[in-house]
Amino acid sequence: MRSFFGRQFGIVRADQIGRDRKARSRRLQARVEGLESRNLMSVGGGISLTAGTITIAANLPKGNTAQVSIDPANHDVKVTLNGNSEEFAPSLVTTVYYSGAAGGGDTFVNSTSITGIEYGWGGNNTFTGGSGQDYMFLWGNGNTAHDDGGFAVAFTHGGQDNIDSGILKF
Repeated sequence: MRSFFGRQFGIVRADQIGRDRKARSRRLQARVEGLESRNLMSVGGGISLTAGTITIAANLPKGNTAQVSIDPANHDVKVTLNGNSEEFAPSLVTTVYYSGAAGGGDTFVNSTSITGIEYGWGGNNTFTGGSGQDYMFLWGNGNTAHDDGGFAVAFTHGGQDNIDSGILKF
């Protein structure tokens, strides 16, 4: 047994040290090699669905356009961001979350009854809520908030905004 483990793990008796150099050189030795660098290209932002929430993150520095609607052909939830669309089964969607660009000038339209949580940064944003609940958080001046008959609340930070009379304003 001793010689088996000795060969497998390189264990030698004290009186054999230095005798078995050739055998030791033939043993496998562990090495670590480096990998080449990886550059993951991404423009940031986009459309995703996680745990029932569609997240729409602006991918341009300003002037993004996003819309949530129901596709009449298949009744899926259609999300469009700057001309690129994705569709999701309605049974998977409970909330829409939109985060605009820091530069402002974004347009967001929720044409559904799905609850919307929308953030507009930088001012001069135009948001239209759907027939469900919409919570709009608008920073900067010159923002416009419309409602399509649902319950809507606008939290404005900056003043000089145009908020429809049916929207609760804070």
